[in-house]
Amino acid sequence: MTVQLESENHRKIREIGILAHRHFQATYNHVYSALRNMNGGRVMVVVGPSRVGKSELLRQIISALRAEIRPRREDDQPILLIEADLGNDARMSLRQFEIECLKNIRHPVFANIGEDDEIPTKTRLSSSESILRLLLLTSMKHRGTMYLFVDEAHHLLMTIREKLQSDILEALKNLCNKSDVVLVLVGGYRLLDGLFQSAHFNGRMEIVHFPGYADVKEDLDDYASILASLESVLPVSEPGLFVKNARKIRELFWGAIGATIDGIRAAESRRIARGAKVLEMLDVLSARLPDKAKKALLDDIKGGCEFFARELAKPDTKVTLTKEPSSEPDDAQVVSRKGKKKPFEKNPVRRTSPNVEVK
Repeated sequence: MTVQLESENHRKIREIGILAHRHFQATYNHVYSALRNMNGGRVMVVVGPSRVGKSELLRQIISALRAEIRPRREDDQPILLIEADLGNDARMSLRQFEIECLKNIRHPVFANIGEDDEIPTKTRLSSSESILRLLLLTSMKHRGTMYLFVDEAHHLLMTIREKLQSDILEALKNLCNKSDVVLVLVGGYRLLDGLFQSAHFNGRMEIVHFPGYADVKEDLDDYASILASLESVLPVSEPGLFVKNARKIRELFWGAIGATIDGIRAAESRRIARGAKVLEMLDVLSARLPDKAKKALLDDIKGGCEFFARELAKPDTKVTLTKEPSSEPDDAQVVSRKGKKKPFEKNPVRRTSPNVEVK
């Protein structure tokens, strides 16, 4: 097994992670409690900027759901997680997506596809999309699947023709409706472009915004607190280096905590590479994205935020902006999809950051 090499400081930065991110906690609370009570055939959509922490959110929610669900049989698979990968032509193929689902759900014909010892079969090579969908529907029912999570779901819209976008989304929605499965789509703001093209989605989905930190005082203070936690494990050139430059660092990494952590790790690598004893702000600046790439990303974020500003009042879709979690303990009882009353789980473990105020 390959062992990943990692410096001590890099390990500490990684372990701090994004759990101090208040938008992470608020989004987690909202999505997790909603999924525990959603009926099959419904759709949950979580969108946010690149590297804000969506995949980590997905990992923790799936882990919490798995801890609660009691499978009927040993070979059941209540949760199916798929990453929407693009093909060699950087386009989405519904057929390839369905094959990936069949592989992950351990269908006997497709379970070993892509492995060294696989033997191609006529069924695998010649199956049409409709046949694959029928196999997947049968497999999901057999495995007792309750949730289909699709990460990087905005890739579903990267098709050769625009009409295929609605076809792919409708196929997924129909599949989950027939199999009584909750569909969870997690991706970037581009996902919003295709959601309303399908009549099957309108009125049957809930959209949750997982935002990054904005250039407002409340966000900046919390962001600076996380920077203070990161700074505490690094040999910075002066005390408070990150906090003093919180506004600039937020701008460099578009307010996304995942991107910030990646950038700080890259800055630490640059310090080590140049043989310096302390990390300078210059190291952080050198870890930023090229201007052209960043402009495209910021345009995407701007479009997504404008969507939420426009769509909140629409009656056919439930759109939710994440709110600050209450400081009061939540003792409410909720009913899981298995019909058992369970106390609402407490907030995920959240690393406490220093309280910092940005002047």
